[in-house]
Amino acid sequence: LELRRVLDDEPVLAGPPSLGYRASKFIRRHRASVLAATVVVLALVTATAVSILFAIREAAAREVAQQERDRAQEAERLAAEEAERARIAAATSQRISAFTTGILEGVDPTKAGDLDKTLMRQILDDASRRIERELAEDPVVQAALRDVIGGTYLALGEFDDAGPQLAQALAARRSALGDEHRTTLLTREKIAELTRKRGQIAEAAAQQREILAARRRVLGDDDPDTIGSLANLALVLRLLGDLDGAEPLLVECLERSRKSFGDRAPSTLKAMNNMAA
Repeated sequence: LELRRVLDDEPVLAGPPSLGYRASKFIRRHRASVLAATVVVLALVTATAVSILFAIREAAAREVAQQERDRAQEAERLAAEEAERARIAAATSQRISAFTTGILEGVDPTKAGDLDKTLMRQILDDASRRIERELAEDPVVQAALRDVIGGTYLALGEFDDAGPQLAQALAARRSALGDEHRTTLLTREKIAELTRKRGQIAEAAAQQREILAARRRVLGDDDPDTIGSLANLALVLRLLGDLDGAEPLLVECLERSRKSFGDRAPSTLKAMNNMAA
């Protein structure tokens, strides 16, 4: 009987079989089933391990993505706050510039009436010194004020004082805004006027041609500044004796001013006066 049990891979009864002994006998009897079960168990264990691994990686990826979103939202919030601070600072700077410019424009002899010219120059000199000290960190505002100061010196006939102010205003505006920005062109126009009043008519004509071309290109033919440039270039051509060159500019100036502003607008009446001259 024991021999039969050995041949059949069953535990012998001669002694108490251990668990390992019983298991080895069972595996030998059911080798195919045990092997299949082992493969299934290993597959299940492997699949479970892989699933856990992917779950861990996915959770880590989600956490990283959330951290990236949080950082992006924080950066966006900070950028919005910085933009708002910049907007407020720019608006404040513009208000201060407009207020101060208005005060300085009141010194212009064409607006100041009987105000003593010595007092005008004193105000301008003091403003120029204060700009240098107090607005060194704000070149755009500094340029706007220097443009007004230089233009007022120009109206007073103080050409030697007007030149440096306008040159500094032009340099600052070119650097901050570009050569063909509207305000840069306004400063260039004042420099061309200064050139003309100093008697350098041909050079002034060249400057006015450049300004007119830039305004046509950037602002359009019917912009008030462009219409003003037509008159300014015609003026220096008249001074050069080039009436044939001045006439079509004045005709265009008159037509565009009438079209844009009407028959009674100051620019239209000025254009009519220039045509009569």
